[in-house]
Amino acid sequence: MDVLVDWEKMPWDEVEGEPQKGFRSKTCVRDGQEVDLIEFAEGYVRDSWCTQGHLLHVLAGESTSPSEYVFIAKDGTRKVGEVRYTPLVRDGDIVGLVGMIRDITERKKAEEALRDSEERFREVFEKSPLGMAIIDLNFKFQEVNKTSCEMLGYSEEELAMLTFAHITYRDDIDDLLEAAEKMRDGEIGFFNLEKRFRRKDGDILWLSVTASLMRDEEGNPLYAIVMAEDVTERKRLEEERRKLNEELERRVVVRTAQLEAANKEMEAFSYSVSHDLQTPLRAIGGFTRMLNDEYSEALDDEGQRLLSIICQNTDYMGELIDHLLTLSRVGRREMTETEVDMNALVRQTVGELELSMNGRQVAWTIGELPPVHGDAVMYYQVWINLLSNAVKFTGKKETAVIEVGHLPGDSDNTYFVKDNGAGFDMKYADRLFGVFRRLHSPEDFEGVGVGLALVQRIVRRHGGSVWAEGEVDKGATFYFTVPARKA
Repeated sequence: MDVLVDWEKMPWDEVEGEPQKGFRSKTCVRDGQEVDLIEFAEGYVRDSWCTQGHLLHVLAGESTSPSEYVFIAKDGTRKVGEVRYTPLVRDGDIVGLVGMIRDITERKKAEEALRDSEERFREVFEKSPLGMAIIDLNFKFQEVNKTSCEMLGYSEEELAMLTFAHITYRDDIDDLLEAAEKMRDGEIGFFNLEKRFRRKDGDILWLSVTASLMRDEEGNPLYAIVMAEDVTERKRLEEERRKLNEELERRVVVRTAQLEAANKEMEAFSYSVSHDLQTPLRAIGGFTRMLNDEYSEALDDEGQRLLSIICQNTDYMGELIDHLLTLSRVGRREMTETEVDMNALVRQTVGELELSMNGRQVAWTIGELPPVHGDAVMYYQVWINLLSNAVKFTGKKETAVIEVGHLPGDSDNTYFVKDNGAGFDMKYADRLFGVFRRLHSPEDFEGVGVGLALVQRIVRRHGGSVWAEGEVDKGATFYFTVPARKA
């Protein structure tokens, strides 16, 4: 806000003990209204707003150039004023002067804030651990900090002669220039790219470059501020990891192919051996029974005992061969995928088991089981093996309790069979799903140790997994997880 002050010429006078010749204020007008005089801040003489130099200019009939003063307004606030003096002439004589005071306090605050901001930016620019540069619209370096020079191996003077394109690796320059042009044209406000650059000594380094465009008040582009971080070491490690992953993937593919071939050979061998063993085994069993039927009277007690052992072992071996054939067929059998109603399948299996339980009572709890997509015959084999195991291992319990349920998941269905039977020691859990691996003796519980291996093979063929938890004499829970029903 402008203030006009009219002074009249005054004689020599004493002002605070010092002789002073100048002008004494006559009127003080602001916005057309007379106001009280404004008092100068500490260090200035009241009512004497002219310095000696300004006074000499006015007495010589000249207007003064603007001067800045700090003063105290009536309300006590400190202000900064820009003061101009013009001679007041009447009848050819200088009789006083007119002073114009412009309040520039806010402008000075803004200038101070800008100066502080520029000083902070300059300090950050010079001391930053990142490379920083100011680049004009032709991508030429205007200023660079010390870190940029150290990164690129150039001096500040050398970089000032180059453009950003000169140091960019030739295969990366198009992407970088395209991003810079989009930023210049206002399509993007900034960009961040990881690109290769060439040092003065020819070495290649990777930089993570972030650039922002500065514009004037009208939106016209001025220059770009660029920050660069050396990520060469990280890129080297990423490349090593990529190569290592590729090598591991290649080895996995090779190893998987080898395992698949070995499994197929093993399945074929198991099937062939099992099938070929059936004929001589049937002959041994048949001749043993003929011997027992026709010549048992000629044998003493020890001979009959030995003959009985042969019959038992041929029957047991026949059972083993049958299970091996079943196991090999699972790997060789073509899957027929349909939607499988697990509720119906479990209830069918339970009904079949109850027919062979000779009146034995089992408390069944069957929860709601969601359907899955897969081979219904194979899933039937899973349920018959798990449920018959539960029935078998609860055989010595006065009250057998078997629960069948489901645990919901985002992308998988987990089913379980829980019983209160013999259980097992968890330290031997890894043996459960091995072929012919048993945790209980045949005298305690019959079986050949193939059922759970068959369950695992079927579940894996459906893209799932199987595991178990148990405690001796407190029961066991068998889980299997398969992908959720297809849409």
